[in-house]
Amino acid sequence: MKVRHADANRESALRAVRRKWMVVDDNETILRMTAEMLAMFTDAEICSFQSPAEAVRAFEAGPSAFELVVTDFDMPEMNGAELCQRLRLSALELKIILTTGSADISGTKALTLGFDAFLAKPFPASALSTALEKVKHANLHLRAV
Repeated sequence: MKVRHADANRESALRAVRRKWMVVDDNETILRMTAEMLAMFTDAEICSFQSPAEAVRAFEAGPSAFELVVTDFDMPEMNGAELCQRLRLSALELKIILTTGSADISGTKALTLGFDAFLAKPFPASALSTALEKVKHANLHLRAV
């Protein structure tokens, strides 16, 4: 019985420190698909938001829990660059991947806007995996599975 109790305590402690990855996209279908793809690459909790303002509120409630954000660029309320700036106020080490279907945004421009990686929509899971590897090597705290 004591072994089971110890195992339960250890599992509870692991859940308490579980990291979170955030997806922000105003398109519900893309949001769901991106979250499902991310779940293939991590055991982190995937938190999905259609509203950038809601994402900011959730982030500000516990910024240290988040290690990665994948965000769209063109959204109502605030664009991806504005979201990136807001989140970095609380966590400079946060890794943020930009996704967009806009021809006006390139990988180079995304980097100058403060993003760590860029994905042109639509993107396959393999491209997301490559972007995750890029930010993982830039930050040893990112734990992909």
